[in-house]
Amino acid sequence: MKPKPVAQYNRPTLTIKTCVSVKIGVLIADQFIMLNLDLVMDTLRIANRVLGQNRFITQVYSIDNRPVASCNSFVVRPDDDWRNSGTLDCVLVITGFAPEQSLRRPVMNWLNLQQQHGASMGCIDTGAFALAAAGVLSANQPVAIHWEFENRLREHHPTLQVNSDGIACSPRFFSASGGLSVADMMLELLSQQLNEAQLDEVRHILYSHGPAPTAPAASQPFSSDPISRIERAEMHMHNTLANPLSLNALAAMINMHPRTFARHFGERYGMTPMRYYRRLRLDHARTLLIKTRWPINKIAELCGFAELTHFSASFSQLYGIPPQQLRSKP
Repeated sequence: MKPKPVAQYNRPTLTIKTCVSVKIGVLIADQFIMLNLDLVMDTLRIANRVLGQNRFITQVYSIDNRPVASCNSFVVRPDDDWRNSGTLDCVLVITGFAPEQSLRRPVMNWLNLQQQHGASMGCIDTGAFALAAAGVLSANQPVAIHWEFENRLREHHPTLQVNSDGIACSPRFFSASGGLSVADMMLELLSQQLNEAQLDEVRHILYSHGPAPTAPAASQPFSSDPISRIERAEMHMHNTLANPLSLNALAAMINMHPRTFARHFGERYGMTPMRYYRRLRLDHARTLLIKTRWPINKIAELCGFAELTHFSASFSQLYGIPPQQLRSKP
């Protein structure tokens, strides 16, 4: 499917209650997109750092109050039960590729109650389905959502002004279509709490990795990139644990010949790309075995192993113990 062209972001004024501290609840659903949560949390962390105080207090909740896995298999444990949240200043909903799973009546009632008590409401990508079902969006409300779900949301909620143009905000509502537009949405939110100098500092830290070099050194071929191409490939590995890419695919993503990529990767990480990739997947499998009670075949699948026998053999080779035996340890 061909991606839609990037449009100009819609940047209306966003209003959030001004107070000494801002309590933000982030509600996530199974298979949520980790990048969306990362950008929310890290932008708020940077803001607190710039302010020199924890003005933005964030609590992460899950739909069923249990640990949930992102679409790239990272498990996040909720900070608390959403039923214990009290009144929040802002609620943000982040769901995944199956937004219907978050449409549970107790959660919908909680979202509605938060809005009635004055909380600003927000969503990223498919989180719009949850807020629309909860009845917290007014008729003709502009809502940003990823272009793949744009028509589907419009069909289910025809009164909304659905678009995929980046961000859409109104006085007590904000939304982002996902990806880097989340950072733009968060900066709009922060503009209600920070002065211009503070906001500029947050923006600089968020988007910058230090001063750009005046000229790339001959011995460091990737130093002109804020994040080198090799490091970007390593980030792709972390984001595709459930569906591992081939060596050729990884190299193509950073515009590098596979042999050149393998050589530079070995120099940076001390092993071949595929060995490193496999180690990441097995390390993540070990974490899931220890921290969850999920079936071993599900863990194998989430870590990119189609065959349970292959997973068990690879795990035993690395850790010296089969996955079943690791889980049975006291």
